[in-house]
Amino acid sequence: MSLHANISTEAQQALDSQKKKSTLYSILISLLICALLVIILSILVMATVNKKTPELIAYPVGISETTTIEKPEIVNEVSRKPTAPSQIASVIATDSSASMSVPTVDFSVNEASLDFGAGDDFGLGFDGDAWGSAGATGAAGGFGSNTKVLGTIQGHFYDFKQTADGEPNARYKPMSMASMRKKDGGSFSSVFRKIRNSNFSDSSFRGLYKAERPLYARYIAIPPSSADLAPKQFGQEGKVEPSNWLIHYQGKIKAPKNGTFRFVGQGDDIITVNLNRKSVFTSALINGPLPGTVTVKGNSTGPDVESWRRNVKLDYGAWFSVREGEELDIDLVISEAPGGQMYFGLMIEEKGAEYRKGKGGRDILPPFTMGHLEPEDKAAIKKFPNWEWELDNVPVFMATE
Repeated sequence: MSLHANISTEAQQALDSQKKKSTLYSILISLLICALLVIILSILVMATVNKKTPELIAYPVGISETTTIEKPEIVNEVSRKPTAPSQIASVIATDSSASMSVPTVDFSVNEASLDFGAGDDFGLGFDGDAWGSAGATGAAGGFGSNTKVLGTIQGHFYDFKQTADGEPNARYKPMSMASMRKKDGGSFSSVFRKIRNSNFSDSSFRGLYKAERPLYARYIAIPPSSADLAPKQFGQEGKVEPSNWLIHYQGKIKAPKNGTFRFVGQGDDIITVNLNRKSVFTSALINGPLPGTVTVKGNSTGPDVESWRRNVKLDYGAWFSVREGEELDIDLVISEAPGGQMYFGLMIEEKGAEYRKGKGGRDILPPFTMGHLEPEDKAAIKKFPNWEWELDNVPVFMATE
């Protein structure tokens, strides 16, 4: 059993009165806090509104001058005399369909420098360090660029004198200047023919030393120079003696137009081209002192014109027809046998086209190129000694990979 105590009337009234006072105090305190918050926020807003508004500078599209929104109290008067419009500006205005503002960018291009020595034979005067080092600018002359750039195919360097692991090839008898004078070609001819007869398949190069680093070439126009330049440019200086070597460039190209063409050029010692695994051009200077060293396939007759080397005629390849946009497999090979001096030049001729005439009435032909020539490319080609190239109207058989 439990007991319950009842509160008295007076106590209940006192409790109710105290409850009312507490509620009233709570309301007053809440109102004071809200008022304080309003005051603080008002101060912050006032401080933000009173900050100085910065000047705005607008750059409208299509207007070449910067427009500045100026303060009302500042007035700038600019007086400028009109200048006569230049001829270039009028040409641009005529050809443009809309008004445009083009920013001016200052840049400089390092022109390739090739200084050739003078003499009765071939000059040795150029350094060669520029060859293959212009990948950053897009140029790809000489033996090629160190990096893949637009309009180039990949080339690999092979040495006949060494095995795949870099050991001397005991089964290979190198051709030398001394052996050539004795009409002895060593093992060079048999190895080259084996590779050539297999249409430069990958299997035909097995067992040969291959430089690890490839180069990427856009055209072939290597002036008379020392044969040790090739190993040097492929990073093989001190590893490969500058003789009995071969460089194989391979890729795909696209025909620029419908037409019939042929390759024209000269190579010391050998330059040869296959299209779709068919031989269309070979020039083998080595066949002079050593007849039959290389079997010449795909040659046709052409004008009896002396090349850049005295008393050596140009060679002409077989005519081949293409359709615009047709993709072709290309194998392009250059090779040096006994060492000493070398040079390689490859041009393209279109059947029925008219060309400017050079010394002796020869057609001034463009280089065969697999990409558009950069300014550095043209500068290097122009310095090819004792030879003029067509560099304005050049059919580009663009490399596609």
